[in-house]
Order: sequence, then C-alpha cells, then structure tokens
Amino acid sequence: MASRSTVKVEGDKITFVADNDRKSWSVENPEALKGHEGHHVQVKVHVYADKGSLHIMEVKMLSEPAQKKSR
Repeated sequence: MASRSTVKVEGDKITFVADNDRKSWSVENPEALKGHEGHHVQVKVHVYADKGSLHIMEVKMLSEPAQKKSR
C-alpha cells in the first residue's frame, strides 16, 4: 500500500496520520521515519489492520499540503 501522510511525534511515539481519512496509525519500525518528524511524506507500507499499525518499507519526502502553505 502507498499512502501520503504526516509524521507526528507524541512523546517517544511516532504515528502516521493519513491525508485521505485523517486516521492515525502506529508505526512498527519508527526508525524508518527518523528525520521526517512533522513532515509530509509518501510511504510504501505493510498494513496490520488488526493492530492499527504499519511497517514502513519506503519513505519519500513531499512538499507541505496546500492548506499548510496558506497559513
């Protein structure tokens, strides 16, 4: 699965908030997102829907979404 999202940090936990439905996912391998905290990214992931988590396989940095640029 490929998805666009924002990488959020809450304490020591990194979550992935999907652009399309704003669903928040926990990340099984948060080290894959190191350096992308607070950024808008596109990722390829393996989804563990039963656990509400993702395993990140590939990360690509994107420009910020239009609504953030206009602020």
